[in-house]
Amino acid sequence: LVPIVKGCRQLILVGDHCQLPPTIISLEAENGGLGIPLFERLLENGVPAHMLTTQYRMHPTIREFPSARFYENRLEDGCESKDRPAPAGFLWPDWDRPVAFIPVHGAEIEDETSSSRSNMDEAAAVIDVLQNLLATGDLLPEQIGVISPYAGQVRLIRDLVDEYGGDDAFMGLEVKTVDGYQGREKEVIVLSTVRANEKGNVGFLSDSRRLNVALTRARRGLIVIGDDRTLRHDKIWSAWLDWIDEMGFMAWHIRN
Repeated sequence: LVPIVKGCRQLILVGDHCQLPPTIISLEAENGGLGIPLFERLLENGVPAHMLTTQYRMHPTIREFPSARFYENRLEDGCESKDRPAPAGFLWPDWDRPVAFIPVHGAEIEDETSSSRSNMDEAAAVIDVLQNLLATGDLLPEQIGVISPYAGQVRLIRDLVDEYGGDDAFMGLEVKTVDGYQGREKEVIVLSTVRANEKGNVGFLSDSRRLNVALTRARRGLIVIGDDRTLRHDKIWSAWLDWIDEMGFMAWHIRN
């Protein structure tokens, strides 16, 4: 803040207020408005923004929902579908449009030592997907990213990767939280949503900015694993699942 308040004549901020919010530990600070980033605060006060509308990362299908939901359909593609072919090793519901949702009706577990959560059923599904993606040789482990909103799930998946990755089969694979993946990209992203409960509680999955980050890290293929029954209790996830249904991207066949 020092250059801003000590007499700068021009201020240029580069970023995306539709992605992750500030991390606020103090509830008092959040109630006082510190959860609103400077970028968003300026926009709300009428400072005009110049939006760069051409994206060069994602297959056009991966771009479609985030553009409509978060960017007023303003995103344009700087790459074509043929530039981002669907990776082999996964039975995509539509090979021309590499997005899939794998429904897993498991159960979430709350960590005893923290407020984080994990889901063994989804973690096992992640390992299956990884093994199949790597079996064809189309992708290297370092070209795949596994992400989850919950640190507990990240730890569980890392443990399974160590257990099943004999002979360094998963060497170079990155397993991180969504928050740790802002600004990153991989050829394929495998997202484990974790939440699965009868109350339909999705926790901080309901943060649209976190969802935006999660859905926009992949270049050639996006695979989401979760409990659709729980996720549908949130309006944004429900809208995404409606889009998945409409496009024919439900991958029931993967778990059956």
